[in-house]
Amino acid sequence: MSIDEVLTTAVSTINQLTKYENKWNLKVKVLRRGSITTYSNNKGTREIWKVILVDEEGTRIQALMFSNVVTKFSNLFIKDKTYFVSNDAVTQPDENMTYDIIGFVIEVKSIININKDGKGPPSNMREVVLKNNELYLLRLTLWGDLAKNEGQILEQLLPQKPIIATSQANGSIYEGEFRLTTTSITTIEINPELQKAKQM
Repeated sequence: MSIDEVLTTAVSTINQLTKYENKWNLKVKVLRRGSITTYSNNKGTREIWKVILVDEEGTRIQALMFSNVVTKFSNLFIKDKTYFVSNDAVTQPDENMTYDIIGFVIEVKSIININKDGKGPPSNMREVVLKNNELYLLRLTLWGDLAKNEGQILEQLLPQKPIIATSQANGSIYEGEFRLTTTSITTIEINPELQKAKQM
C-alpha cells in the first residue's frame, strides 16, 4: 500500500480486526520496542522482532516481524512515536491470565544473564521489588530488553522511589509467595501520568 493509499484509507481500531484479516489500516503508538533476536529451525536461522503497539482506544497489539522485514523497519517503531500500520495477517492472542499492577520501587537487583528454559541463548534477568498503596511487597522479574533498558533506568532512579505501571505480566506462586514476571507482551511505564500514580 502506498503512502497516498494509507492516508486515504479508513483507519480501523484494533478491536475491529478479525482473525486472518489482511486488509486494514491502523494508527498506533509504540509502547515497547523489543530486542531483535534470532532463532533456528529446519529452514535455517531467522531474525524476529516484537513490538507492542496501542491505538487511540487504548487497545494493545503485538506486531511480529521476521528477517527482511526486520532489516527494513529496524530504524522505525521508536517508543512513544505514532505510525500507520496496514495489511498483514492477524492471529488470535494468547488467552492466558495476565496482571496489571502499579507500585513504587524500593529495590532493584543487579542484572544477570541466565538460560531461562535450558534451550537457546541466555537472556537478561533482573528482579525488582515494589510496594503498592497498601504497602504490600511484590516481586517483579524483568526479562530481556526490559531487564536491560527499563531495569537500568529504575536502578538509576531508585533513590527517588520511582513509580512503575506494569501491564500484562504473568503471575505465579513461588515458595508460597505471589510473584510477577514479564513476557514478550508486557509493557512498563516509569513515573506514568496516571491518577493512581498521583495518589501514591
